[in-house]
Amino acid sequence: MRLASFYLLAVGFLFFLWRFPRARQAVGFSRLALWRAVSGSTPWARLPGLLLGAGLLLFLLALARPQWGQVVESERLMARDIILVLDLSYSMDFPLLGAKDVKKLDLAKQAALEFLSRRKKDRVALMVFGDEAYGVWPLTTDMEILSRAVSRLGDRYYGGTNLVKPLREALGHFQEMGRSREKVLILLSDGDAPIAEGDRVWISQRMREQGIHFYLLGVQLSNAGDILSVVNSVQGRYLDIQKPEEFSRAFAEIARLEPSRIAVARRLKYREIYPTAVLAGLGFFSVFLVLENTVLLRVP
Repeated sequence: MRLASFYLLAVGFLFFLWRFPRARQAVGFSRLALWRAVSGSTPWARLPGLLLGAGLLLFLLALARPQWGQVVESERLMARDIILVLDLSYSMDFPLLGAKDVKKLDLAKQAALEFLSRRKKDRVALMVFGDEAYGVWPLTTDMEILSRAVSRLGDRYYGGTNLVKPLREALGHFQEMGRSREKVLILLSDGDAPIAEGDRVWISQRMREQGIHFYLLGVQLSNAGDILSVVNSVQGRYLDIQKPEEFSRAFAEIARLEPSRIAVARRLKYREIYPTAVLAGLGFFSVFLVLENTVLLRVP
């Protein structure tokens, strides 16, 4: 418990001392019995004074605004900013080596949709690339719209593979629209492309500055030295996909490594209890008035 206005208690106490001084005038009596008869020296004689004093003390306490503190906990999900970059080069229109009938893009879309269904509180953006990089949807919490955008992919492909442009576009989007301290970049590609040393250094530096967690999902990549050097330089994660079922496993692994984080905030919530002190003081004062005017009424 605390007193929110402690100084008022001191002011009220000083006023009480000033208004009701302790010194009393002396009145002489020739006999002690006569004094007892006049003063009514009985076990009940002091009760009115005690009641009045208790009531005044409670009023003084109410002036100081006593408050009762209670610890209150609140939980909230800490959202992430996630950019999903999918390869839409011509090679994604073909099935995996050793597999038949199902295109690599269809497997990637199915796994991406499962991943999106688990990110209810995160902000996710979608980009695609081939020779160029294209933003499909900016960072949003609307997973339904984003899922529809993923489902529509595949009507058009964009030539060969250029890994620099989608990475630059994603970093720019994080810089422009990112709000969360937790940033995740997921790049899925089945093609290796050279990345100049200057680009590798620039991309790695920007990722470290923004605190981005980088995941590369490589679809049957045989030689991906340049992009892997970027992954290693930012302490990212490379997930190798060789079989159809490994698409879903790769996204499930990312979901495991990037779980929804819960922040617990603790604060003290104070409840005013001065009304209780006021009511108790009024109760004592009421009893005092009743006794003074009935049972303990003094008749000259």
